[in-house]
Amino acid sequence: MPLLSLSLRPTRRRAWLALPLLLALATPGQARPVDEPMDASVLVHPGQGYTFSDLRLDSVDGERHYQVWIARPASPAPATGYPVLYLLDGNAALGGLNAELLDTLARRPKPPVLVAVGYAGGKRIDGPGRAYDYTPTAPTSERFREMATGGADGFLAWLLDHLEPAVARQMHLDREHRAIWGHSLGGLFVVHALLTRPDAFAQGYAVSPSLWWSPAALPQDDAALAQRLRGHPAELVLLQGGAERELPAHFQSQVPADATPRLADRLRRVPGIKVQFETLPGLGHGPMLAASLRWVVDHVGR
Repeated sequence: MPLLSLSLRPTRRRAWLALPLLLALATPGQARPVDEPMDASVLVHPGQGYTFSDLRLDSVDGERHYQVWIARPASPAPATGYPVLYLLDGNAALGGLNAELLDTLARRPKPPVLVAVGYAGGKRIDGPGRAYDYTPTAPTSERFREMATGGADGFLAWLLDHLEPAVARQMHLDREHRAIWGHSLGGLFVVHALLTRPDAFAQGYAVSPSLWWSPAALPQDDAALAQRLRGHPAELVLLQGGAERELPAHFQSQVPADATPRLADRLRRVPGIKVQFETLPGLGHGPMLAASLRWVVDHVGR
């Protein structure tokens, strides 16, 4: 299908001048160019444990164009189907995988299908796409108000109602054992998804979640959350780098710098959700993407 480019009004284009910080808040020398091409080497050398296929799908409104890579374990599906792990920012996530990691994951008793949900066009990061798909609300900061944002609920519905059936036509999936991983804005999306639709995923891995986006980005009513969790227990893993520096004021808005451990403490008191908070020493925001994938491979399915 043809790849359509997204056009931005001039005011939006000026807003994207801040995008390098939005995408790779890290110590000097760790930020990566916004238009950097994706690293697809794992598709060429996937190892022995997994094989890849791909899909191209559009958003419901036709504005975003997704490139999806599906890594299927070499072992036969269990009777209940393969567990599935969705990877947001799929173009970048593929760059954090290699044959050694995939072969390690394939040796688990029930290795998951990996579904890397990326964007067409070949860039490592699609700024406009993820700013819309991964954010539940408009941002607090005026700096990002010109972006198209707030599409998280629609993206979640698209993932479950359009993407997953397309994957399930290729292989047998165990929909009781869905997990999702996301970094930065993707991490914000993971937390939002587990708190608003705990029936959707059994586990969520939220890496360096961009909680600074808005105090209103996540639900605050813990009694209502406990009610949603009844019959749908969930597990949330929050990962943060030990060297992630305090964000500038225009990013933090009204959200404190220690918002992630505070969120973990708060959610631990809510019945029905198991919360784990881990710090990976010495890592800034950008390097957490690849490091967290290694962490997940080390811990999933044990």
